[in-house]
Amino acid sequence: MVRHASLDLRADFDARRLEGSIELKLERRAPDADELVLDSRDLEIRRVALVAADGSLTELRYAAGPADRVLGQPIRIAMPTEAPAEPRVRIEYATGTASRALQWLAPEQTAGRSRPFVYTK
Repeated sequence: MVRHASLDLRADFDARRLEGSIELKLERRAPDADELVLDSRDLEIRRVALVAADGSLTELRYAAGPADRVLGQPIRIAMPTEAPAEPRVRIEYATGTASRALQWLAPEQTAGRSRPFVYTK
């Protein structure tokens, strides 16, 4: 179960993409659980890693499941059973340019008409 999420994103208004990472602090409900499954949609996963207490990263295997137009796409992450009871997982990713959850506005579409704007649904 996700207990805490730390998000670090950069908005690229020219490319209409968000890029960055999310670090998830998890609570392991079953000590023998060997997989974490997360929902996603229109994401380009670049790296998945287990974060140690000292901040070092250990790469984790992951695979995207089949995409469903209503349900999105599962991301299956292999979790080592020797991981701590509250592991931290960092996922580096970028949004797709066709992401339906993001709305990009040109400067002329905003109140001040001087800067672009992005919001999520």
